[in-house]
Amino acid sequence: MSAIVSEALSVTIFHGAEDTRVQVQLSVKGETVAHSHGIVRDKGTLKLKVPVGLRGQAQLKVWGNRHLTEEGYIFHNYTTVTVESKGTAVFIQTDKPVYKPKQRVLVNVYSVTPDLRPANDKIEAYVVDPRGSRMVQWSDLKPLCCGIVNVTFPLSDQPVFGEWLIFVEMQGHTYNKTFEVQKYVMPKFELVIEPPRYVRDLNACEQTTVHARYTFGKPVTGKLTVNMTVNGVGYYRHEVGHPVVKTMEIKGTATFDLCVKDMMPVDVADHFRGTVSMWVSVASVDGGRQTTFDDSTPVHKQLIDIKYSKDTRKQFKPGLPYKGKLWMHLDGDLQRPSGTRFCSCASARGPSARQR
Repeated sequence: MSAIVSEALSVTIFHGAEDTRVQVQLSVKGETVAHSHGIVRDKGTLKLKVPVGLRGQAQLKVWGNRHLTEEGYIFHNYTTVTVESKGTAVFIQTDKPVYKPKQRVLVNVYSVTPDLRPANDKIEAYVVDPRGSRMVQWSDLKPLCCGIVNVTFPLSDQPVFGEWLIFVEMQGHTYNKTFEVQKYVMPKFELVIEPPRYVRDLNACEQTTVHARYTFGKPVTGKLTVNMTVNGVGYYRHEVGHPVVKTMEIKGTATFDLCVKDMMPVDVADHFRGTVSMWVSVASVDGGRQTTFDDSTPVHKQLIDIKYSKDTRKQFKPGLPYKGKLWMHLDGDLQRPSGTRFCSCASARGPSARQR
């Protein structure tokens, strides 16, 4: 219940064929503080005016008389209700939840009556930092229009970091709202590399694309640096190619040429197998930096790559038949099983293999 407005009580009398005088009484500690009555047939509503300043537990009693007399009520009941003295709802709003040093905090205070009309009562407001110190205070604030009060204040260049509180007092009640003050943190962004699936021709260049976007979706503007080379396996040792560094501007997306011929190790064997190792770094205009790595692009001097299938045995014994299945990769694409079968045979010179 509200202490400053009339409260409506709905009354329903089942199978009521005649008018019934219904009375309502609100009492606190045995003393009647509000009373109302009315005539009800079947359904009706009674208005009960609660005095200002009343707060706490109260007893609500309802009874009815059929013949419109004070004698012989046909029903009566009572219950305990809670009376709240506040009748105005107050809402506190800030323009954002987190602030940085030297930023300005904008505060809106909305106040409405229980029937959702703008309230014009004066309010007091103040702001407390995480240490409990009162930093700013406003007195006798009154809405200029529509129950809205606007206040603002700046943060210093060295504020106390943590949770701050805005307090608003109205009609003897206090409301509060929190906001955060934090150190400046560079907005985070992510890098996505779209390298070529494979290098078809070692003498040709393939295109690589880099995407840079903030976590909230905005494209990143800044400087892109790419450091790449080729690493792989030769006959007897691990081969490391020549590093190539590229620098360019990026506005959300950047594309550059990946030329393997400039990175290949010297005098590698024909069966050389390796990958392009690529480090990509972006420095944004706001001071942020992200780096990512990719080595998913295969580099083979031979365009055909043959591998055993998963269901083929990895060992064979001389003199015993051996059957296997091969998978063939051509230019990075997986082809159908070759169906080639091998037979291991023993001879004076050792085991040999024949294709059938």
